[in-house]
Amino acid sequence: KFSVEEELFYDELKREGRVTGCGGYGTLVSFSWAMLLGLTGTAIGVPNADVLIDGAALWILLGQVNLYRRVNELCSEEACGIDGPPLHAWWALLPPPLDVVVGLRQVH
Repeated sequence: KFSVEEELFYDELKREGRVTGCGGYGTLVSFSWAMLLGLTGTAIGVPNADVLIDGAALWILLGQVNLYRRVNELCSEEACGIDGPPLHAWWALLPPPLDVVVGLRQVH
């Protein structure tokens, strides 16, 4: 996920001068910090620390849906030789290990 996010970030920046994602660092560092702070807060009894965990989960899920959209957009621009989009947004809801299969498809 990190590599694909980072590569798409710099590709969009180079081609269009704007980005529609946060890159690998923006996506995963934000998620990691929110999870770390939420789990730590929950462990030491900070009220509402679980909201950070929920926010991190929502952040990574929305980032995944956005990533699928960006991969589909790139494939349609470059005519990948496939019928229809290679990824579907609802696939972001698949539980492990099926989400790993989707990740392999997106990298391929």
